[in-house]
Amino acid sequence: MENLRHTFNTLWYQFSDILPTFLIGIAILIGGWLIAKLISKIVLKVLEKTKDSKIASSLSMNDISEKLNFEISFPVLISKIVYWVIFLFFVIGAAETFGWHNVSLEISSF
Repeated sequence: MENLRHTFNTLWYQFSDILPTFLIGIAILIGGWLIAKLISKIVLKVLEKTKDSKIASSLSMNDISEKLNFEISFPVLISKIVYWVIFLFFVIGAAETFGWHNVSLEISSF
């Protein structure tokens, strides 16, 4: 019975050591998701208000989107790129917090 109690105590101490790191990593991911969403929406609104279609037409975005059969506007495309770049920075931070250095290195190299 004492061995079982010792095993559970050891398991509990290990869990209590990992829990703060886990919660910080999850908080980084949630915070990063919220910040990326917010900045992405701001970029989308700014690009839609400035009527950035001149840039889109100079880059032939309309022709490219027609050839690829997807309907996405230039402001939406840019806002999605901004979202993923910002969110990946937070994923790297969370991976470092969890001690997943290889994951953060691979994402960084991407």
